Amino acid sequence: EVRCQLYLAEDLGYLDAATALALRGECAEIGRQISAWIKSMQTLGFQSGPAYHKEPDTSIERFARRHGLERQPNGSYRSVREPPPVYGNGKRKTEMRKKGKG
Repeated sequence: EVRCQLYLAEDLGYLDAATALALRGECAEIGRQISAWIKSMQTLGFQSGPAYHKEPDTSIERFARRHGLERQPNGSYRSVREPPPVYGNGKRKTEMRKKGKG
């Protein structure tokens, strides 16, 4: 993405060719470093990460609990919290606030 923006900046005249080439070289080097870092996390010696150690990913369950959702037998989620109160005009307090009436 950054390299693409550097090409665009060069085409539009914001960077000269030598500077753009140098910056694209830096981007390529950083890309290689990030790739090596990702590969290092995929080794058995890396101590965390459910995708690489077959640990169960419980992030969706944590998200559901935090937001008051309950898993149904069919796999879907349903809210177990009470809905916000509806006021006399049929709108929730947050909807009234958005229009500056609350």
